[in-house]
Amino acid sequence: MSTKTLISDESAPPYPLSLKKSTHREPGAHTRSEVDLIFHSMLERLPDIVLRIDAEGRLLYGNPRSEVILGAHPSMLIGKSFEELGLPESMCQFWKNLIASALDCRMTIQREFFLQTPEMTRRYEARIIPEAPDCHEIPTLLSTVREVSRWQGNENEFMEAGQRLIYHMNNSPLAVFEFDIAGNCLAWNHKAEEFFGPVERAFSSTLKHCLPLVYPEDQCQFEEVHERVRSGRQMSAMTCARFIHRNNTVRNGEWYLSGLLNDDGRCHSILCFLHDVTEREECARQFQQSKKDLEEKIIERTMILSQTHENLLKESATRKHLELELVKVSEREHRRLGHDLHDGICQELAGIHFSIAALLKKVKKNSASYGPMQSIVMAIRRAIQQVRLLARGLAPIELQNGDLQAALEELAHDTAAMFQIECVVDQNAKPLELDYETTMNLYRIAQESVQNAIKHGEATRIRISLDCQKPDGLLTITDNGIGIDSGTPSKGEGNGMGLTIMRHRAALIGGQVKVASHNGSGTVVNCTFRQ
Repeated sequence: MSTKTLISDESAPPYPLSLKKSTHREPGAHTRSEVDLIFHSMLERLPDIVLRIDAEGRLLYGNPRSEVILGAHPSMLIGKSFEELGLPESMCQFWKNLIASALDCRMTIQREFFLQTPEMTRRYEARIIPEAPDCHEIPTLLSTVREVSRWQGNENEFMEAGQRLIYHMNNSPLAVFEFDIAGNCLAWNHKAEEFFGPVERAFSSTLKHCLPLVYPEDQCQFEEVHERVRSGRQMSAMTCARFIHRNNTVRNGEWYLSGLLNDDGRCHSILCFLHDVTEREECARQFQQSKKDLEEKIIERTMILSQTHENLLKESATRKHLELELVKVSEREHRRLGHDLHDGICQELAGIHFSIAALLKKVKKNSASYGPMQSIVMAIRRAIQQVRLLARGLAPIELQNGDLQAALEELAHDTAAMFQIECVVDQNAKPLELDYETTMNLYRIAQESVQNAIKHGEATRIRISLDCQKPDGLLTITDNGIGIDSGTPSKGEGNGMGLTIMRHRAALIGGQVKVASHNGSGTVVNCTFRQ
């Protein structure tokens, strides 16, 4: 059994179990028996153990609560010593020492002892005092015993919580320090020592608060926030203020202040948290500078791109204008060639035809030269017909009138007559009202597709379809030829120039050309256009 002794300086008055009889009774005062009964009732109900012991250690009184340590009801143990009560030897020795100490110093003695029970080890606090400390003879002593096991557990938990708090505070990335109202530093963690050095060296005299830690130019701002917390007007506050590092550099900090108030509402101490944000603000400054530089570069690049875009638009407009002019020149050349063929070569051939025909009339039919001359006349007649077809293909009269359907039908008729194949135009198209440029380009696309089908696809049947039922018109040329391998352009196409020209013409009228062609299964050319 372990004990802990505390000698009290207070001369507490004894707790008598009986009062002397009074010869004078005030009105309304209790009689001796009434007072004894009231006092006895109070002792019986106390949660603490109350014992009355003589100098020899015999039990004179014990309240019901004392059964916990005596092992039986105290009424059955009156007049017995601790040994006679059957208490453990260590417990008997504890009470003997306690009585001896009280008799020796004639003052209140306080000691602790432990009692082992089946459930746990219980901790008790015993206080003993002589009933008449001023008398030479001390017949009796009064003792109170209180269980403090729960308090010990709470004390251990409190100490453990305090240790955890100190550990976390010392390992905090923030500088933590606490000042009381008198300016004394109550707490100072490792990070604060890293910022300002040891607290003894950092402060050579008592401070009103942590104001000297703040950079002089920011002290006025900091003082306003500190005063609101110190006066109790604000429980906590935050402010930004620079501080002077122990290496004499000025650092940027965020200060968090929290006030601890007394029961009367006055501030007892102020807890400060200091976060060094120098690197963070430097990063923020660099970020803002980088952002500014990036924005300037973006504006510069945007201006360059805008100027480049404008130049490209101008170049594109110029290129489109040149392409249109090129198409117009090409179309004029087509018409000129058509007219030259019709008015020049065709007329010359017609004159030769008439001259030979006139000579043929003078030659007798049974002569040897009649047959050859007749063949020449027929050949010249066929040449005149082909030249006329070529002239009409180069400068169709229907195109000048804007009649695309009629121009396509004429193309199909001339193709069938010239190459002796089947070439037809579907008659499901409504009359179109297209401008000359659209009409001319669609006709040239159809003409190029028909020529490719005959020359390269070896087609014997060609169908031209013009669908204008949808918002975007569709021109389709289908043949039954051998098809064209899209991966290897034919030599006759001029390395794909024919398809390139068709796509270029379609782009000029806001459309596009798609070719679906496979060897042995014919070719389909689709050209969409805006109506």
